[in-house]
Amino acid sequence: MKLPFSNKLRFYHAIYVVVALLCVFSLYAAFSLSGSLLAPLVQILIGWAIILSVTRVRYQILNQFSSLGLLLAFILLICTLLFGKGGGGRSLRILGIQFQSFYIATFLIILYISTFLAIKCEKLNPKEKYLHKEDTRFVLIIILISVGMIAVRNISTALLLTLSSVGVLYVAGADWRQLLKFALLGGLALGIYIGIGEFRKSDQEKDATAQNEVSVNGRGSTAMNRIKYWLTGESETVGYGKQMTLAKAAVARSFTRPTGPGKGMMKKNMAEGDNDFIFALICEELSIVAGVVIFVLYSILFYQSILIARKARGNPKKGTQGYFIKLFSTGIGLLILVQALIHIGANVGLIPATGQTLPFISRGITPLIITSIMIGILVNMAKQVDEKTIDPDDELEV
Repeated sequence: MKLPFSNKLRFYHAIYVVVALLCVFSLYAAFSLSGSLLAPLVQILIGWAIILSVTRVRYQILNQFSSLGLLLAFILLICTLLFGKGGGGRSLRILGIQFQSFYIATFLIILYISTFLAIKCEKLNPKEKYLHKEDTRFVLIIILISVGMIAVRNISTALLLTLSSVGVLYVAGADWRQLLKFALLGGLALGIYIGIGEFRKSDQEKDATAQNEVSVNGRGSTAMNRIKYWLTGESETVGYGKQMTLAKAAVARSFTRPTGPGKGMMKKNMAEGDNDFIFALICEELSIVAGVVIFVLYSILFYQSILIARKARGNPKKGTQGYFIKLFSTGIGLLILVQALIHIGANVGLIPATGQTLPFISRGITPLIITSIMIGILVNMAKQVDEKTIDPDDELEV
């Protein structure tokens, strides 16, 4: 028996369902922490307005501004390094409005990489096994420069951009040996950066906290402190070390003795509970089952992005735009999934604390806006491949 509206359902409608459920978790967490729903509800409505608006804009328009977007990304990164405000100096203030520029730059860089590689993939000889080495090197240089600027203030976002962009390169057909060399070089550079920061820090900076993490040593000494806390299990009595310990305790408690809705104890002592450690607080109150559900929701979202990529590749009219959908949908899926995995991994103690937020759940208007734009674009591309309307004569511009 068919439902009356079953003929109107499309595979990408699952994206709407996933985002809606994530928003429910966001509202629950906000109410548990503050006792108010007004501000988070307004933000969620803004996010949905963005999603529904972007789905009506042809994604092809993005291609025409990819080079401009890359230039804007570099300008934002340079300005943030010079004039950064807020915790860690990771935000910019323009006309009285403060926003987190790294999220915007990361999205624009993935857009440019996807556009550039789509053109190169279209020009490849069918017999060629890998993307041309010079094209791979060019993209890797862009990634290296971008990641280097981001890492000065935000190592976790630099890692997010690295994993997502390298994933797009791999899907585009880059030689895995080149990617491995890049990974080794990047790991070595990160190790040196952290080591220098640790070597140069003064006695007053040894216990850097979430409230005082901007130092002349950049993020190197801060990263080393968090790695030490993670490896040894030791923590300070205040600041990020304390929050890391509380987060792990909250998750551990969620397996056998969840507190129940609104009764969490850890949130009272966690300054970053509504951002960096919100997953742990949800688990403490609703049990680990809620955590598993959240993980599954992000996995479904990533699967949808891969499904869109596969449909674009299999479309007989795909052309260059089909390659762009294949790469950009993969990039969007990776950006959201990797960010969620970094957040969850830090909350459960699998990796050192990173300060990375949880998409659609953590507080923050800039991440919400950027993620909503990405979801809107994802649905827009899904509509194109589902209706087989990709025009092989569409040209991409870089």
